[in-house]
Amino acid sequence: MVYYCNNKIETSYFEGAYRSNTLGIIENFLTLADLNNKAVRNYMLGSLDELYGFVSKGDYNIYVSHEERDKLKVVPAIWKNKKFIKRSLVEKFGFCYPLIYDIVGLHKLYGVINSETDKKINTIIEYISTDEFHNKISDGYGILISGDKKYHSMGWDSKYPGWYDVAEYMENVSAPKLLFFAQYISKYPPARKTKWFNDLLGYLDKYKTDCNRYVFPAEWLKEKQGYAVQGNHISFGENRRKKNWREIESTFYVQLLNQNIDSNITL
Repeated sequence: MVYYCNNKIETSYFEGAYRSNTLGIIENFLTLADLNNKAVRNYMLGSLDELYGFVSKGDYNIYVSHEERDKLKVVPAIWKNKKFIKRSLVEKFGFCYPLIYDIVGLHKLYGVINSETDKKINTIIEYISTDEFHNKISDGYGILISGDKKYHSMGWDSKYPGWYDVAEYMENVSAPKLLFFAQYISKYPPARKTKWFNDLLGYLDKYKTDCNRYVFPAEWLKEKQGYAVQGNHISFGENRRKKNWREIESTFYVQLLNQNIDSNITL
């Protein structure tokens, strides 16, 4: 449950935890919208500290052993084969796992406070920009143990779509989902230094025209009901009756990436 009073945001999601899943989603989108509100800013800074407190340890071994999992009581049948996050980590660090929604909003804190804040943001991005993160972290993180016989399904992990093979993911999994992720992860200097990002830029150049514009496949630029983070709202609203609508939207998308590359934010 989330509370707002006296210019403060509080949550009872977990005892002692600053962040929560639902609240994190809301606050990151409010930050993305440039809402100038003290409560939102304080929450985001507190959230950043909670994330940094954990990822700065460089620990990717977040799950209980098979033996420990088998001893858990009253686990729903549909979660029997899921990975369970150690309760001790939540008790020590709080709701400390970077979500896709953190990628959407955290970049707005660059340059707001001081260089120490920027360092914390970069450390979080560096944590998820590794083979170890993609090898050891389960899709959607798994199940969080919040107490005796109390469990919460996580979801919304911050893995890079197509981390090991951008082309394969774009062609056979979900190009729109990857494009949504790239639009925000490219705002972070550590992400722009990854092989993944360089591979993406090279792959997009396949759709570059002789006029230095881009024309993506129509199915990449879709607009339909569903979660934005799944790539359901990549369209920029150009009139589909125009013959060159794909060129306009595709070129604009690449310009957004280039704008992120040319930003003044550095490591």
